[in-house]
Amino acid sequence: MFNSIRPGSLLVSPSPAHAHERGLTDKDLTGLKPFKGNGSEEVLDWLIRLQTHGQARGWSDTKLLLAAQALLTDNAAEWYLGMDIARRVSCFDDFQKAIVKAYLPRDAGLHVRNHMNANY
Repeated sequence: MFNSIRPGSLLVSPSPAHAHERGLTDKDLTGLKPFKGNGSEEVLDWLIRLQTHGQARGWSDTKLLLAAQALLTDNAAEWYLGMDIARRVSCFDDFQKAIVKAYLPRDAGLHVRNHMNANY
């Protein structure tokens, strides 16, 4: 699973080191859904689930970023590689800003307000 960089794979790593060599295992990703970037899932919901999962396990910022990269598939993986985001992202916060900018709907204010009202 952790052996190359290609869109649609479960690893989209900007680093030549493999994810399992940097502390991420298949078990770490158990229970997490991939982000496809095709409109079938909300980017904010996906990010919240990922962060909650990582925080519960005491993950470092680096491990959270590796997990996020590993979970990108389909359109999201192509976006990440095609826009050269992988080379510009050095921490999870940078990744989060980039993916929200790319996948949050244009009417983001209304979308975020509705999201907050529905979940809190």
